[in-house]
Amino acid sequence: METGRVAAFYGPGKPMQIKEYTVCEPDPGGIVVKMTVANVCGSDLHQWRGEFDVAKFGRPYPQILGHEMTGTVYQIGQGVTRDTAGFPLKVGDRVVWRYFYPCGACRACLKGVSRACPNARGYLTNSCDVAPHFYGAFGDYYYVRPGAAIFRVPDELSDTMVAGVNCALSQVVGGMQLAGVGLGDHVVIQGAGGLGVYATAVAKQMGAGKVIVIDSIRERLELARGFGADEVIDIEEFPDSDQRVRRVLELTDNWGADVVAELVGHPRVCNEGLRMVGRTGRYLEIGNISPGLTYELDPSTLIFGNRSILGMVYYEAEHLQQALDLMRRTRDIYPWDKVVSHTFPLERINEAFVEADQGRVTRAAIVP
Repeated sequence: METGRVAAFYGPGKPMQIKEYTVCEPDPGGIVVKMTVANVCGSDLHQWRGEFDVAKFGRPYPQILGHEMTGTVYQIGQGVTRDTAGFPLKVGDRVVWRYFYPCGACRACLKGVSRACPNARGYLTNSCDVAPHFYGAFGDYYYVRPGAAIFRVPDELSDTMVAGVNCALSQVVGGMQLAGVGLGDHVVIQGAGGLGVYATAVAKQMGAGKVIVIDSIRERLELARGFGADEVIDIEEFPDSDQRVRRVLELTDNWGADVVAELVGHPRVCNEGLRMVGRTGRYLEIGNISPGLTYELDPSTLIFGNRSILGMVYYEAEHLQQALDLMRRTRDIYPWDKVVSHTFPLERINEAFVEADQGRVTRAAIVP
């Protein structure tokens, strides 16, 4: 039988190990995908560092990290003939898919907010030693379970471009919709990693009048300009939090932003970001997924300013489709191909994580 490799994660501070498993045939409704590109997302780094302890969530080691990915259909289970959009699906087709599986029956799902389903990633309660093994991006194959949202990839988009559609781009497409970005809005993006540069393009496409991006790495800020940033704030030039807040006020007619999106992934930036929100504005929280890390907040600033904090994790199936269409339509406008700056073979995955952790890459990708 066919076998495939994975990078098995045994916990923070431990190098990932290459293991090999049998590739199981898909159940009816399931699909086996042969991986082509898998990006190192910020949430992968949180788990790798130990800021998000998967063991505390009942997920036994070894696990396979990674969820921002693309590949080609390798095997199709009985009954699968079309993708979620209704287009014919066959072996060899390039695809992106939602890596979590809402139950459809909980209170969140019944409200139509399937991204909040508490059962969506129940498969992680097994280690990757348990068949069907391939449930993370960092491997040769991926087992897409029955009922997943899956879409064919347009021929115009390369594998490296499209890998970020599943998670990062879909997440900020949904997030900017949740925050209600509208025509002429002032939007501040905290962090110019993969999520940040994607969010910049999404905000501009939704009609934002001015998008301001904050980061400490000049190369990332330049990339953000390529994705439509009207202004950038270099932390090296504005090293003090008060300076950065004043600069945002200067750039927004002394009002503040209509939307501030936290895409750094650390609570140290939250108070600063909230101070940049103007009256009636929204603070969109996507980056902080590390339980136990906190920050102080004066709630009266929310009340007196009629400000809101909105949290969002995952995304809806429609956001994945919208993200794919956005990239296709704007492929000649934004440098989607430059978000992944470095690629690594699976054998060098530990090196890839170190490079990403040090901020020396915008997005590292594993190419099995």
